[in-house]
Amino acid sequence: MSDSEWTKVDFQQFLNKYGKEIIIKNAPTILYSKKDKEHEAYNSLIAFFFIAGFLLIYIALSYFLAFIFFNLIIFEKIMITQSATNIGRIPE
Repeated sequence: MSDSEWTKVDFQQFLNKYGKEIIIKNAPTILYSKKDKEHEAYNSLIAFFFIAGFLLIYIALSYFLAFIFFNLIIFEKIMITQSATNIGRIPE
């Protein structure tokens, strides 16, 4: 390991003393392809809003139409009909 000592320097003071050319000359090149870039989140955001919207609409419709689907008299008639038609059947 080297015995050099690192000291923290104010960036603006370094620019004033040495100029910006030394920084530009010694800066590493950053190369990346289009595939390496982080993808745009717009499509995901739009999909999220569509799914959330449809889910809220479904919940609202289910709530307002629950009295049709959970009517006790209709439910009993359906269960009696189903159990009567299943009598004598052999389960597979």
